[in-house]
Amino acid sequence: MNPAYYSISRLLKYNIKSFINSFQDFIDPTLLGKNKNLKNIHEGERCIIFGTGSSLNELEISQFSDEVTFGGNFLHYHPDFHNLNLDYFVSCPSHRTLKKKHSKVVYADSTIYNEKDIEVWLGEDLLATMSVDPLFYFNHINKVLDKNTRLFLGSKSSKFFKNNNFFNEREIYYLCGSEPILLAKNLVFDLSKPIPFLESLVFTMLAIAFYMGFKEIILIGCDYSLEPCREFHFYDEIRISKTINKGIALQWINKIAKARKIEVYNILEDEEYYKPIFVSYNRNRDKHKVVNNFAESIGVKIFNIVPVGFSSPVYHGVSWQSIVKNVSSV
Repeated sequence: MNPAYYSISRLLKYNIKSFINSFQDFIDPTLLGKNKNLKNIHEGERCIIFGTGSSLNELEISQFSDEVTFGGNFLHYHPDFHNLNLDYFVSCPSHRTLKKKHSKVVYADSTIYNEKDIEVWLGEDLLATMSVDPLFYFNHINKVLDKNTRLFLGSKSSKFFKNNNFFNEREIYYLCGSEPILLAKNLVFDLSKPIPFLESLVFTMLAIAFYMGFKEIILIGCDYSLEPCREFHFYDEIRISKTINKGIALQWINKIAKARKIEVYNILEDEEYYKPIFVSYNRNRDKHKVVNNFAESIGVKIFNIVPVGFSSPVYHGVSWQSIVKNVSSV
């Protein structure tokens, strides 16, 4: 397909989408209007944004419990989550999107005990380890989040939440997406209007942080922004039981890498498991570059925690130790 035609067709699609979003806001003008109360409430402050990358399995995230923190999606499954004192939880996929994804997902355990267990990881199916069924997904979030954690959710699901009695006693802010980042003529982050940052969890959290007035943002566990790109998440990182012969385990690890067109970067071990680190190289990071350039234009500096052996090609790369030292000295 001609790239120009593809861009035009996507632009038309999102113009239609924007019209629908505007119509929805007209029906309930208070849905996004409430967000005006958030403008610059953290002017000049620092915040921590947690992704869900597999590097979180090697970090003690509770060390940042006294910082202003953002997280979302499946972060609440992290074993240290309840010690984090998360301030803001973000999850904007609509219930319809999650329902559609749930119908296509193959659910699989990422802990492997025998050769049969690896078969699902060799195919092209859409895989998940936790349910994305919207009724289960949002109900679980509602149950496990601390009552003081404020939520940012997709505006298209507001009636779904009301009909299912989700989040009735919580402080909720709704967000609405507009065109994709690379198609936006101007990046705007006024949360009282549709914004072009809702393509991924990290970009959404950055937009919220911009709007709230933070001037220093630290990214932790945002592994897809690293070079090489670290694959998988903290909740679905593959582990192979040490009941398996090591030579066989290595064969399986290489087989998974070949099937998924990724590379084996390293293999960690503990008493129970072989824990391969998978990576991919030369990912397109145009969106990250656009967002980082925009951040710098409004006086915001974004730091990115970089594990040993990796680099941060877009954001300011810093070590875990330097950030922990900086935070603890305040």
